[in-house]
Amino acid sequence: MGSGKSYWGRRVADALSFDFIDLDDYLETKADQTISSIFKEKGEPYFRKLESECLSEISKLSNVIIALGGGTPCNDENINRIKNTGFSFFINPSVDTIINRLKTETMDRPLLNGKTEEELTVFINNKLDERLDYYLQSDYTIDSENVIEAVLSTLNI
Repeated sequence: MGSGKSYWGRRVADALSFDFIDLDDYLETKADQTISSIFKEKGEPYFRKLESECLSEISKLSNVIIALGGGTPCNDENINRIKNTGFSFFINPSVDTIINRLKTETMDRPLLNGKTEEELTVFINNKLDERLDYYLQSDYTIDSENVIEAVLSTLNI
């Protein structure tokens, strides 16, 4: 969340002449409902099930860059699907960078709804701690702010 997956994913897809899919946007279109309303009406377990179904559908496509939600790779089924269908990148900006990007979006993101900047900092650090083992299973980790250059260089393009 807030790492720039959608922002950089679009740019990498353009650089490679690939299609781009944001999993959250795909899910909202398929459900004909926003993620916030899904969380509110049906809860996170339902959302995660739908997210896995959508990942299964789009992981069958070729020549596509997919921006996953921050929690998408955080179960064994999803991480195995990701590892078996292409290259994966963990975009790893600093916590301060993430917080600066997210502090104005707390009302728009269900997991951040209403959090103060201090609560946001604690939340982000806790989520990174919980999810890091999954994120580190990515094929590549990019700490750079210039993601396009790092991805293309990593893929020798």
